[in-house]
Amino acid sequence: MNKKIMATLAILMIALSMAGFAYAMWSETLVIQGIVDMAELDVDLSLCHVWEYPADGYDKWWVANTTATLSADNKTLTITVENAYPCYEFEIVFDIHCEGAMPAKLTNFDVWGNLTYANGTEVELTDVPDWLYTDWALWYPGSDPHGPPDEYGYDLCDIFLYLEGLQLEQCDMVVIYLGYHIFEDLGAVPPIEPPQGALLEFAVTFDAVQWNEYVPP
Repeated sequence: MNKKIMATLAILMIALSMAGFAYAMWSETLVIQGIVDMAELDVDLSLCHVWEYPADGYDKWWVANTTATLSADNKTLTITVENAYPCYEFEIVFDIHCEGAMPAKLTNFDVWGNLTYANGTEVELTDVPDWLYTDWALWYPGSDPHGPPDEYGYDLCDIFLYLEGLQLEQCDMVVIYLGYHIFEDLGAVPPIEPPQGALLEFAVTFDAVQWNEYVPP
């Protein structure tokens, strides 16, 4: 076999080996797709009941009026008391519930209040007035709100100790009762007397944060 034939065979073998190598390198692209459904943090308020009790039970003296309204986004509950007088009582029941899939913790509770006197003077309340008696109760998620409360007391600030850091899972609900009685004690020194013709507005504010981002105060 002469050198030309040998060279031709060698070139042919090299060409075939290259063709085989190219075939071995053929491939296809695989695509892995993923969808992440982000949980939503959504904690809202619901107003359940508002009850009013006239002094001594006489309906004809029912000149006072208590209203409680929710904002359009269900994040703010505003309570307004008009024409209140000694021995007038009112009660409010509302709940805080978790609509979103993201567990939330309640924090940063505070009381906001404003008193507008008959002459138009406005005073921001930093504490519950002496002439306003308060009591409260709460039912934790899973409790029957028609049964005995899980916690109760008479100092409005104490309720925040139980609600601070409370975690709500989706569909969880904590029910809160607030009761108020307006009274006067003219024998006290100095006298305790509710202002006549005053308008009382107040609200309890709080934050709801992602459960794993909660920082105790």
